[in-house]
Amino acid sequence: MLCGGQPLYVEAYPLTEYSMYGAVRYATIKKALLDLKAEGRLDRARMLLLTNCTFDGHVYNVQRFMEEVLAIKPDMVFLWDEAWYAYNRFSPFHRMRSAMVPAKPTREVCQRGIPR
Repeated sequence: MLCGGQPLYVEAYPLTEYSMYGAVRYATIKKALLDLKAEGRLDRARMLLLTNCTFDGHVYNVQRFMEEVLAIKPDMVFLWDEAWYAYNRFSPFHRMRSAMVPAKPTREVCQRGIPR
């Protein structure tokens, strides 16, 4: 609010049989970004805030997700909320899904301009 940012909320996918919501699908983010691009407002999208591990345990493939978004908006800033994900450091499987692990290789790929 202080810097004039305006949120664009997108829906997570419902898991009605469990009375909860999952994560936000990449297709939902992609559609929102492409809609902004078609309207000539893609420059207004500056940061993407996602909860990497939801309270219910849904975890993103962070590297793939960032690469897909960066293919549309190369200067996007990511803020991954991992408050529910502190245990990721103790498991090799979960560690690879942490936002800190793919940050460096993704940055290097983007700096070279080579799509993955």
